[in-house]
This record gives sequence, structure tokens and C-alpha cells, in this order.
Amino acid sequence: MARSALLVLIAVTSLFGACTHSEEQTFAFESQIQPRGALRVTGFAGAITLHRDAVGTTVRGTYTVRTMGFDSTKAARDAARRVTLAEAGDASVMDLAVVLPSNATISRYAVDLDLAVPAGVVVSADNEVGPVLIDGLPVADVTTSDGQVDLVATRGDAVIRTSNAAVTAEDHLGALDVRTSNGQLDLVRVVGDVRGTTSNGFVYCEAEPPYAGEVVLATTNAGVEVRLPFDFGAELAALTSPESTVFIQGLDFYPVYDVPGQLEGDLGDGAGLVDVRTTNGDVVFRSFR
Repeated sequence: MARSALLVLIAVTSLFGACTHSEEQTFAFESQIQPRGALRVTGFAGAITLHRDAVGTTVRGTYTVRTMGFDSTKAARDAARRVTLAEAGDASVMDLAVVLPSNATISRYAVDLDLAVPAGVVVSADNEVGPVLIDGLPVADVTTSDGQVDLVATRGDAVIRTSNAAVTAEDHLGALDVRTSNGQLDLVRVVGDVRGTTSNGFVYCEAEPPYAGEVVLATTNAGVEVRLPFDFGAELAALTSPESTVFIQGLDFYPVYDVPGQLEGDLGDGAGLVDVRTTNGDVVFRSFR
């Protein structure tokens, strides 16, 4: 009986030991379509990087395929080579998607995209899991999970969704709607309305909304700092735990309700809306000019 059990254990150990081969292959890509309107990118379990190409007319760059858990190096390499980028649509709306081999075990694959996109093309990214970086392009929406989203010198009314990760935006022109969890929001020099929601993460927002615009932010178990133009007018409401503080510096503010952990009043003419909510963290408002 002991001998049989030992043989089974050896067989199982050998099976798992055999399926440990991995491979990483990088491939060049250039699209046949020359997008001029919108580009929708669908990734798979890896990083997506989209950056502005000032002179190019096609989407070009590389995709790196990582395969794991195969029974030989050759099998892992062959599996990586069967992953493709498929393009569809036309110049007005182009779709670009990672395509795995038929009958693939998805847990064995991860694909990183690093692509240059013609200037002015409005991009969207839909990722299975992993980080997304967009640099210098108009943005429509980004959806991923367990991955940080970074926007740098972007524009457009952007909707960002991720989880368990931070979101950063620097020099964004347009409205920004951000939602994540368990991650910090770092929104710097946003010219437009801002909505941002997270949990268990600090929120920093430096925004210049339009006249009668909105800044609506929420988190939990963390502080919030908001910087606004001195002359921005809005109804302001801030709520946190009673043991935390709400502090305003350098803004034209007229309080109407002030108790521990809660402050309401008007900034300037009160035309817009500033609503900030958290728990177990201070809320600070400052002027940035």
C-alpha cells in the first residue's frame, strides 16, 4: 500500500514538474488600416502602452507574448508564435485585439502591447488584467482590472475603470471620470470636470473646471487634497469622520455649516459643485493660483 502511494506521488510530482516551461517572444506589428478617427484596443493579461506618433499613419510597435506552464520549451515557444494581433474595421473606427490560439488555456498566456498611434486618433483600451499607459493621445475610455492606469498629456472626455490599483492623470484636457478600488488617485492639472472614486487610497486632485463645473471625489480610510483656482465658484460640501478635519486655505469661501468632520458653504458665486467624501482622513482645499 505504501509502495502504491509512493508511485502515485512520484507520478503527480513528475506531471507538475514537467509543465513548468515558459517562453517570451516579441513580435513587430504594423497595421494595414490607417486610422484617422478612433482606435479600440483589446488586450489580454498584460500591459498596454499607447503613445502618440507625430508622423506615422499606421499603428505600429511590438507585442510581447509570455507563455507558461507548458511541458517543453518548444511547446511554449510554438504557443507564443500562434498569438496574433487582429485588426478590423476601417479608418473611422479601427479595432485591434489580441487573439490567442484556439482551445488555448488562458491562464498560460500574457501579452504586452507597446504601440505608437497616429496623432489625433481617439483611443480606447479594454484589458483583461494589467496596467494601461496612454501618452499624448485623445482618450475615450479605459477598462482593466488589477492594473494601474496612467494618462499623460491626454485630452477628451475620458472614462477610466480599474480595480486594486492607482490611477494617475497628468495634464489632461477634458472631463475625467475615474473609478478604482484600493488605490490612490493622483489627478494633476486636469482642465475639466472631475469625478473620482476609490477606496483605501489617498486622493490628490488639482483641477480647473469650467464655469459651473464639478469636482466630485470619494474615498475611504484616507485623506483628500483638492487644489482649485482662486476664482472658481461652487457649492462646497466636505464630509469625513468627526475625528478628522476639513481645512480650507487661499480660497474665497463662505461657510454655512461647520461641525467636526463636516463643512458646507460657497466658493465664490457658488455656480458649480465641489463634493468630497471620505472616512478616517483629513480633507484639505487649497488654491493653486
